[in-house]
Amino acid sequence: MQNMHRTLLLLLLASCTSKNTDVPIDDDTSHTGEVVYPSDYEAGKYRSTSMTLLPTGEGLDLTGDGEIDNVLASKLPLVDAFVTDDLSFEGLNASLAASVEDGSLIILIEGAYTSGVLEVDVLLGQEDEAGLLSVDPVSIESDGEASAHFVGEFLSQEDASASAESAGVPFLFMPETPPVLIPMRMARLEASMTSEAANGILAGAIPVEDFIIEVVDPLLPPAEEYDPSEFNGLERDELLQQVRDIANLDTVSDIELDGGERAFSAALSFEAATTTW
Repeated sequence: MQNMHRTLLLLLLASCTSKNTDVPIDDDTSHTGEVVYPSDYEAGKYRSTSMTLLPTGEGLDLTGDGEIDNVLASKLPLVDAFVTDDLSFEGLNASLAASVEDGSLIILIEGAYTSGVLEVDVLLGQEDEAGLLSVDPVSIESDGEASAHFVGEFLSQEDASASAESAGVPFLFMPETPPVLIPMRMARLEASMTSEAANGILAGAIPVEDFIIEVVDPLLPPAEEYDPSEFNGLERDELLQQVRDIANLDTVSDIELDGGERAFSAALSFEAATTTW
């Protein structure tokens, strides 16, 4: 009887050993050293099919306080009051939609995912008479890197998050004005990316001085055409200074950058389809 017990025990141990050896656990990579990443995305190139300024209350938390940071939409009347075109929230989004549709604003997005690191470039594009796309050189810095270069990771198969300390994001404020690269600090990109499409939110803080130089100044008539009587009797430089003083108020610009510089938080939503260039 004792020999029979011993035989049964040996058979049971052999059965367990065989089961563990012959059927490997699919997600066990400890024996190979292989690293499994959350996404199998490799690379993609896209052209934006829509770009929209999000309303206040929608966007991203840039400061980490649990609150959405996006005041630009509510501060547009500050500039709208001084220009003849419609720079209201609705007017700006109408201009953006028309500019993307007619090709006067071409935003290109390029993503690459290697060894768990996601890199995304947001670029101003241009199109020749044959319809071929290329990157506008203004989007490339002297070191060859994109002005808006985001680095981050995939959180799941499609969902990604990336950031940039500083980024020049392509944008167009009014029809018949050239696109500009809006300087953004604390820039963030939260997106869904596949081989066919990309969509998400791009947000950041626009320094007041950059806002004055890149947005307000170009929207005013040039010096030779400027008429103070159309602007409450203010000379052009006086008007710009007045806007600057108002914009720097804590109640107007919501973010204080390093060094005490004031900035407007802003958030844009975008959709993009795969393309080539």
